[in-house]
Amino acid sequence: MSNHQHADMPAKKVLARAIFIPTAITLGMAVYFATTGEWLLAGFMAVVSTGSLITYPWYKRQLAARDAAAAKVENTES
Repeated sequence: MSNHQHADMPAKKVLARAIFIPTAITLGMAVYFATTGEWLLAGFMAVVSTGSLITYPWYKRQLAARDAAAAKVENTES
């Protein structure tokens, strides 16, 4: 999901939709596959969830820049 797609959406909600929910789902799948003995799939899901967590700082900076630009535009219009 692009952070420009919903410019009016709060950053916390964007982070929840783009980072936290997919991470929780893939970690849940990793646990499920580990309990059923599918270790290859469990390892893959763990790598996927770690990959989404790695993008968190970058995505958070992008949202902060978006919010700062919106506040700047809002201040110039007033």
